[in-house]
Amino acid sequence: MPQYDTSSIFDNTIVKDNSFTLGQVWVIVSVLLAVIGGVLIYSNYLSKDKEDKYTGNQKKIYDFFNFKITIIEPIFRLLYVVCTIALTLGSFSLIGKNFFEFIGTLVFGNLALRLCFEFVLLIFNMFNNIDMINRKMPGKPKKESTEKKSKEIEETSKN
Repeated sequence: MPQYDTSSIFDNTIVKDNSFTLGQVWVIVSVLLAVIGGVLIYSNYLSKDKEDKYTGNQKKIYDFFNFKITIIEPIFRLLYVVCTIALTLGSFSLIGKNFFEFIGTLVFGNLALRLCFEFVLLIFNMFNNIDMINRKMPGKPKKESTEKKSKEIEETSKN
């Protein structure tokens, strides 16, 4: 009967330690700092009452962080150009395999790609148009003024 050394088996067992590593502590500290910093910056810099205070670059930063400036549309347009070039160049790899696949990919692939990107840009344009309409509409009356008007109407109707 062979003898086995069991001491090495027990030495490699996982010991559960309740201490945090430096990386775990840094994650906790960074999350806490992010929450505290986010609340402070939002309340001191991005609140609605500060909207008219900023001009120039500060106004651009304010508009950016309040999502009044969107960056997805220029990124999407760049992505369209990159995809079109990739599809066109990729279609040339089909020229030796099958000429009709090459022509189909070159023409109809680019057409389908254009239609897909135009559909997404149409949604972006609809958002921009709705946003512009909302900005031009007069503001809704506040609750207090509505309640005051209703009380005045009631009083005049009683007299």
